Amino acid sequence: MRWIWMAMLLVVACGGGEPKAEESAGAAMSAGNYGVAMDKASEGIERAKTQGDRAVVWRLEMIVMESMARSGQGALVVAELERLSQEYAKQVNAKLYLGLGSHAKAAGDTNGAIELWAAGDKKYPSESAQFKREIDALQAAGSLDPAELEKLKTLGYIQ
Repeated sequence: MRWIWMAMLLVVACGGGEPKAEESAGAAMSAGNYGVAMDKASEGIERAKTQGDRAVVWRLEMIVMESMARSGQGALVVAELERLSQEYAKQVNAKLYLGLGSHAKAAGDTNGAIELWAAGDKKYPSESAQFKREIDALQAAGSLDPAELEKLKTLGYIQ
């Protein structure tokens, strides 16, 4: 009888690595420790992949992407979204591009926000008005530097 309790404690202590990774990565992200959040989520992703748990993998990938956007790495998130859209086509959508772009913008990564919104606009032309609205708001704020203005010209958002 005693060994059953010990076995159950061992299962509880050793199992659930991904929920623990998800909790600790989420807590780190909430605290603004984006590097820690990405590291913990990436470790959890590898374990969840070996267990074939796609739902956990997706949630941890979201923590990685949001942490990247919030830490000013918005342009790198575009490649991650493209990679993930192969496996998670239903989850990667216009709303995700818009949200991650907003996180990049809030982090002061205007270039990353432009990259995300332009990529989303190209990928989801039926949602173009939403992406253009965000880009127009950047222009209206009047805080774009010359390189960002040139990028918008190159992308065809301004003349």
